[in-house]
Amino acid sequence: ARKDRLIAQRRKEAKEEAAARRGQQQHKEEGKEKLTEEEDALVRDMAERIVTSKGEALALSARANVQASFYKNMIAESDKVIAERTKELDEWENALEEVERSMEA
Repeated sequence: ARKDRLIAQRRKEAKEEAAARRGQQQHKEEGKEKLTEEEDALVRDMAERIVTSKGEALALSARANVQASFYKNMIAESDKVIAERTKELDEWENALEEVERSMEA
């Protein structure tokens, strides 16, 4: 009988120890989950910042491209006007030279 009580006591202690270990393991896992959740939140926050920064950079780049295109078009238009004015001046110079030659003759 004493032997049976001792065996029963050992089984009870073993069950309690196993339950305590499971509780500690569960607590550790919960701690890991909390840490993981915090890490995930930080990673998500950083990713959102990166996406936002990338979006802002793309928007700035697009605006810069539009402005560059605008100025290129303005320069091209100015070049056309300069070419037209230069052509007109050349025509006037040629006409003036013709008049001067005809007056000399």
